[in-house]
Amino acid sequence: MTSRGIPRTTGRVIVVDENEQVLLFGMRDPEKVGFQRQWITPGGRTNGEETTRDAAARELAEETGLVVSPNQLGSPVAYFETLWDAPDGVVYHVHDDYWMLRTASFSPDNSGLEPDERAGLSVHRWWPLADLRGLPPAEVFLPIGLGDLTSYLLANGHPKEPVRLPGSN
Repeated sequence: MTSRGIPRTTGRVIVVDENEQVLLFGMRDPEKVGFQRQWITPGGRTNGEETTRDAAARELAEETGLVVSPNQLGSPVAYFETLWDAPDGVVYHVHDDYWMLRTASFSPDNSGLEPDERAGLSVHRWWPLADLRGLPPAEVFLPIGLGDLTSYLLANGHPKEPVRLPGSN
């Protein structure tokens, strides 16, 4: 991967409950005509010198109310990396690290979000693994292959090295 582009790093968490359902937030993408919703894992950008693991734990608490220490997340299970030409013309070098966290089902509390973030992450849902593979084309799960990745992790445990996600450059 070339170092071209402004670094944009995130830490994200694949939250799986006792029924092997995955917690996702639905977001609308106004740039795509006919696009209904994209479903994303909790998480977000790093702040300052924060690590992606620190960002994942912080964002998980802000977006869901579930507080875990960064150490409880362990090491990443997957990553995604690409160059992204944003609509405003800025090129970003995107690197997203993913962790998996098993927990009891809960109702997310997004009161830790800023008002603009709260509007964007206002819809959440626990998705059964089988449903992560067959949505209409107007809806998308991110990262690509989330259902397959989660099934693999549940069956095989934590990988020795993080899995490179589809679409990575």
